[in-house]
This record gives sequence, structure tokens and C-alpha cells, in this order.
Amino acid sequence: MTAQWTSDDLKTLIAQFKRSPFFFENLLDMLPDLISYINKDHVFEFANQSYLRFFKLTPGEMIGLHPKKVIGKAAYEKIALRHLAALSGEEQNYEGQIPLPDGTPFHFQAHYLPHVDNGRVEGFLAVVRDISKFKQAQAALFKNKQKYKSLFNNAIDPIFITQNKAIILANPATERLIGYSGKELRDMPFIDIIHPEDRPLVTDMASRRLTGEDLFSNYTHRALTKNGDTIWVDVRGVKIDWDNQPASLIFVRDITERKRLEIEKEQYLKKLEQALEEIKTLKGILPICSRCKKIRDDQGDWNYIESYISNHSDASFSHGMCPQCLDDTYGTQDWYIDMKRQDQKEE
Repeated sequence: MTAQWTSDDLKTLIAQFKRSPFFFENLLDMLPDLISYINKDHVFEFANQSYLRFFKLTPGEMIGLHPKKVIGKAAYEKIALRHLAALSGEEQNYEGQIPLPDGTPFHFQAHYLPHVDNGRVEGFLAVVRDISKFKQAQAALFKNKQKYKSLFNNAIDPIFITQNKAIILANPATERLIGYSGKELRDMPFIDIIHPEDRPLVTDMASRRLTGEDLFSNYTHRALTKNGDTIWVDVRGVKIDWDNQPASLIFVRDITERKRLEIEKEQYLKKLEQALEEIKTLKGILPICSRCKKIRDDQGDWNYIESYISNHSDASFSHGMCPQCLDDTYGTQDWYIDMKRQDQKEE
């Protein structure tokens, strides 16, 4: 799961929509979250492609509809108060479950940010994330440990449980990513696999989670593998009860390659900026002597053309003579006449 949208993120999107609706709509169409804009009349004014695909509607069918017409009466009744609060100017950030039109339960996270213009609420931007699979996995793991052990062990992404500052249970994907066996992880402090610079962040998040704070968003940090490599991970954790004691269920995704590409991009941009700063250009009208071809600089001094260009650009010169100048300079000398005849014979 990707990181949760913040209020600042949503405010930026609303501002971008006002400046460039075309850019805004195309950007949101590329995102997996269900994103829509509901205006003050409580009808859809925009829905991204993920939203349209989820409800199997076209933009023409969706725009102008009341949410009740899209998600169904039963589902809307469960979130109606949240919608009304957003239209009253109150930001909403919550997790819930509604029945879809076909009866399927839909678990979601929702973030509604009111759009206020000159003190008036014009509507709200809604970002909805499908967490049904996350909820199913969470319920599966703890409703019947034995029955769903295969799901836990065969998950592609690392999943583990921390309790009393140690990893007490880890799936094979965790062992593959970190390099430690399950026994090694149980016998060592969990914090040892966290990059030293990120340990305060991870410790703070774990403490807040276990005190019951609803940590709604994912976060990223660096981890250390058994062979000493540093990797980047995207983490989401929830508080659970394990053997009647508080614990954390942690879902991890390896984002090392993504981070590597981001760092390479930043380094490339820095090099590009540096190169652009180093480039010198010649432009404008250059005062040049019509006889000797010297160029006058900004201080009024006359410079040979080679010196001027070298000082005002990254160009350098190699010297030679063109055929016409060779003829003018050496054309009457016997050695030059003989050399030209020889060249003509060879041709």
C-alpha cells in the first residue's frame, strides 16, 4: 500500500485543478486510489478513471449524479453524515465499510478535504482507498492461525509481528528480505535491523501505535540486512492482541529500487544544473575591427578573436591555414610549387 494522502497534498491538488484542470485530471487518472470531487450541490463534478472503473461507469454517466445513485442507498446511509460534515467545512479522515450494489462488503480509508473559496465551501475532494484485501489478510491471520498459515507464509511481501521490542513471528518473505532466520530475528532486538538514523522515527511510530493512536498513513525508512546492505522499505503497522498482549502487525514493501532511481534522478538533475551553470554563451552584437578582426570587450580593450572567444566560451582553438592562405603566402616558393604538383599527380 502506498502512503496516505495528507491535507497539504489534497490542498495542492485542488489548487492545481483551478490552475490547470486538464493536467489535474490526467494526473489523477494515473493513480490507483478512487478520487472524486463532489460540489456544493452534492453531485459528482469529477471522478478519476479508477473510480469510474470500480463502479463500471463512464464520465457521462457519473458526472452530475448524487453519490447515493452511484454507491447505493444502503452504502450512502453509512457515510452520509461524513459527506454533510465535509460540505459544512469539516475535514474528514476515517476508515469504514459499506455494502457495494452487489452486496459485497467494501473496506476503505477515506479522506475528504473541503474546498473553501472566499469563506464559502464549494465542495470537497474525496480520496478513497480500497483496503479490503488488507482487512481480509488481517482477519485471516488471526481468526484461525492454522487455517490461514499458508496465506501468511506465501505472501509476496514481508509480514511480521513485533512484541516486547522483538520480532516474534515473521513470514518467509521477511527472512528473504532481511537475511536473518526466524530464530535469529526472535533472539535480537527489532531495532537492530533499522538504520541508525531512522531508529528514532521507527521507535516513535511503534510507541504511538501501541498506545492506541490511529496511525493512518504508511511511512518509509531504511533497514539493514544481515550482510550489511541498506534497503528502503514502505511500512504499514496496526495494533493487535497476540497471546493477550499488545503487539504490532507490520506489512512491508521493499522500495529499494524505487529509491535508487529517485536518487539517480536527483543526482542527474544536479549534474545537469551544474553543467548548465558552467556553459558560457556568446550572444548579442560583437564590435569587430573590419581590418585586423580584433574584437572590443566590455572594458574597451581590443582582443584577438581567438582570445575573446576562449574567454567567453568553452571553445578552444587549433591553428592551421586554409588552401587560399597557403597559396597567398607560399605560392611563389619553389618547394611549395613542387609539393602541389606532387599532390596533383597522386590525385
